[in-house]
Amino acid sequence: MKPLRSPSFRPARITPTPLFRALLLASVIGVACQPAQAAEWLATAPGSWFDGINWDGGSVPTDYADVNNGGVVNYEGTADIGFISIGAITNGSGTLNMVGNSAFNGLVVLSVGNDAGASGNLSVSGPNARLLLSNSVYLGSGGGPGVGGTAQVTLSDGARLEASRVYLDGGSITVSGQDSLLQARRTLGIAGENGSDVTMTISDQGKVVTGTNPDVNNRTSIAGLQNTRGGVSITGAGSVWQAQDPFVIIGGWGDATLVLSDGGKMSAARLVVAQNATGVASVIIGSPANASGSPAAAGILDVGTISLGQGTGQLLFNFSGAPITYGGNVTGTGAINLLAGDLTLTGTAAGNVLTTVSGGSLKVNGTLNGNVNVGAGGVLGGSGTVGTTTLGNGATLAPGNPAGALRVAGNLNFDTGATYRVQADPDSDASDRVVVDGTARLAGSVVHVGPDGGFAPQRTYTILSANSVVGTFEGATSNFAFLDSKLDYTDKDVTLELVRKPEPPTTPPTTPEPPPPPNGTIRFSDAATTGNQRAVADAVDSMAPGNALHDYVLTLPEGAPPAVFDSLSGEAHASAKTTLLQGGIQARTLLLSQLRNNLQARNLPGAPTAAAGASDLPPSASSLPGSTAMPAWAQIVGNWQTLDGDGNAGRVRQHTGGLFVGADHAVGAGWRLGAALGYTDSNVRADGRASRSDVSSYSALLYAGRAFDTDWGRANLLLGGGYTWHDLSTRRQAMSQAAPLTADYGASTTQLFAELSHAWQVRASTTLEPFVGVAWANLRTRAFSETGGPAALSGESDSSQQTTTTLGLRAAQAFELAGRPGRVYGTLGWRHLFGDDEGESRVAFQGSQSFTVAGAPIGRDAALVELGTALAMGRNAAVALSYAGQYASGSRDHTGMVNLRWGF
Repeated sequence: MKPLRSPSFRPARITPTPLFRALLLASVIGVACQPAQAAEWLATAPGSWFDGINWDGGSVPTDYADVNNGGVVNYEGTADIGFISIGAITNGSGTLNMVGNSAFNGLVVLSVGNDAGASGNLSVSGPNARLLLSNSVYLGSGGGPGVGGTAQVTLSDGARLEASRVYLDGGSITVSGQDSLLQARRTLGIAGENGSDVTMTISDQGKVVTGTNPDVNNRTSIAGLQNTRGGVSITGAGSVWQAQDPFVIIGGWGDATLVLSDGGKMSAARLVVAQNATGVASVIIGSPANASGSPAAAGILDVGTISLGQGTGQLLFNFSGAPITYGGNVTGTGAINLLAGDLTLTGTAAGNVLTTVSGGSLKVNGTLNGNVNVGAGGVLGGSGTVGTTTLGNGATLAPGNPAGALRVAGNLNFDTGATYRVQADPDSDASDRVVVDGTARLAGSVVHVGPDGGFAPQRTYTILSANSVVGTFEGATSNFAFLDSKLDYTDKDVTLELVRKPEPPTTPPTTPEPPPPPNGTIRFSDAATTGNQRAVADAVDSMAPGNALHDYVLTLPEGAPPAVFDSLSGEAHASAKTTLLQGGIQARTLLLSQLRNNLQARNLPGAPTAAAGASDLPPSASSLPGSTAMPAWAQIVGNWQTLDGDGNAGRVRQHTGGLFVGADHAVGAGWRLGAALGYTDSNVRADGRASRSDVSSYSALLYAGRAFDTDWGRANLLLGGGYTWHDLSTRRQAMSQAAPLTADYGASTTQLFAELSHAWQVRASTTLEPFVGVAWANLRTRAFSETGGPAALSGESDSSQQTTTTLGLRAAQAFELAGRPGRVYGTLGWRHLFGDDEGESRVAFQGSQSFTVAGAPIGRDAALVELGTALAMGRNAAVALSYAGQYASGSRDHTGMVNLRWGF
């Protein structure tokens, strides 16, 4: 690149003498005039521009004004003035504060903090505060290198400063606030002559515009001369430097930085960085490399071309937050450095531009003709072109977007400890790969693939092609549970294939256990930890390769199979059976309770009547003895059941609500016969298996009983039976697919039960009643087929049986409340279960062998507890409230009931 020259012309500096002021005025406006004396500010305390007492001569200046004696001028209004000097003599100082509706008409030159030891401050604030100059602004300038002073200039809250040229050689400029504007129509020079640590800050939606009227001899630059140092910081969304110059120089002969952070924007056609031999310059996105703390959020680099000159120039990315893309071109000789952040480059970089990735991720979708070095923690990817590339220890190469090829127009070198990370297209045999025009040196490198990489078994992927392949990778590591990555090499290619892992050294014993595959490879069941999981694993393993469910399991990551097998098992169907078998207890308990109460009912005396023979009419019904039996009844039931699971099946919770109605009547010889109908609605949830079942049950029951008087009280024989139809609707979520799996099917329960008890009247109001009971239940489940995806199961019809025996003691205490008879009662008992203590389902996937899955079990032995109270509401009606619970190891059952009975 032909080096660009620094500007060859720069207007002479303003000196503080009246003679120079008059000559400059004549040169600017083209008028012959005599030397004039500027008005001098006299006040040392803050004062108003428009108060004549603050100026020598006693009147407000109209042509020249000097504030050099430490004065502070507060300005709000409009005045005619040509030249203003603020702290612009040797060791002079002064301050001008402009606010509100403020402007100077005819202002030609503004000089702040110029000359050795000078210090000037200018503050312009407010949406109507304006400094509009026909010529130049000199800030911290002087008579030559190292002679200038210091100027502090602040534009805020919508203020504007416009001039043909703005030179800042000492101090700072701050432009902040929406609509605040600094405009240099021809030239903006930052640390152009003698500046050191000169800064311009654009923030909070402030704006700088340059080059709106460009001049061939004047250009915008930072640190134009030797031994100068300057920086520009643009920070915050909406903050912008809009350069309409043909180019902007960032570091001519000096040291310069341009920092863009937090959405701050630089907009220019071209930046020339480190233009000349002694120039040291950086364009920084985020924060400087030596900044303390973490990288800043990125700014916006809206620049078509960055030209790196003869000095030391770099484009530095050190940012946090969302990924960014830069699409400009980088020419010349210098560096692109990425320290932190996710960066995509879509433009072109010249062959003498070295790219270094020390951290973060660089995706090249354009062309980097120069060399690329990737250090520890850095990632290089994309599908563009790079020059000779070296991956150091701890570096990662991850080509593609995600699956695609990265071209290396040179050699590719992997150092020991580098990682080549590849992905594949799951629907084809295309994968990420590197195409190397030169030699690929692979010694000591590692290839990494994983289940999230899209690889499919039984396919071969070409991951690297080169003119020559030297050495081999250390191996291919992966995170698959059942697959290993196998690498093969030719003189020009490296291929990768996923193959089944070998059988592990030891296999957990299972019964039954299918014979191992003949090739000695790992089985799906080798990753299972429970009986249900092993059953599912063997069923999936029996599917043909290519089946969607089979290949999903085959490509699972390490540690994932147990949870996946649980989600595939269909355990919800088996656990629903367990709860259905238990549901019959509610029906028979409430039937026997109604029948027992009526069998133990006592007779009430009739109402008094007139003397015998007083009438020939038969006695009224009310005058006859009556029974306290109340044959008609209705009962509301609420039940909560928890089955804790056993490690094989998960925890199950059931909520049930329902209503039973019935009636019984004496049929002679001391017997009573009755019938009942019931409906319950149940919700069965296994949250750990992401499944639920909704069950509607319809029951029809018959019951009968007889009481026998004995020498010690009264014995009761109770008998019953019933049939219940169940409508089941199941919904579960398998981890292999997004859609739920659903099924609707039926089941039925048939049960028979009997109880023998003996009521012993301890005293008139207290009864003890030992009892023994037996019940048998048979559950028949119809076949079903789930819908919803490849993990859908079909289930066989089957039956389950339970027999339970119960031994216990009831106690009752009668009382009277407001003349109404009532009683409290309780039960303690022990229940033992014979037969099936857990539901099982025989199921199969489409194309798999059948397997059996078990649900959550119930305890074979349980303690029974019941508490209740009943109160007569009249001669022919009563109400009762009760609680019944069963407590077993691993299961708990709670039932609340409200019972209404009435007689007729």
